[in-house]
Amino acid sequence: MPRFLLVFRHADGDRSELHDKTDGQARVNGTPLEDGIVFEFKGMQWVATREDIDNDLVRFVCTPV
Repeated sequence: MPRFLLVFRHADGDRSELHDKTDGQARVNGTPLEDGIVFEFKGMQWVATREDIDNDLVRFVCTPV
């Protein structure tokens, strides 16, 4: 199953989460992730930067808004 990695940048360090893609697309709370999109997750707003790792894994580096 295709997956995507979320890397959350915090002042006290990074946190990573591996998720399965839904319908072949990376989604968080139903919102499709794209490069530069602002989304809400766990009570905070984040901006996502896409980084393609290989054919089966995409990483989104997420920084607080």
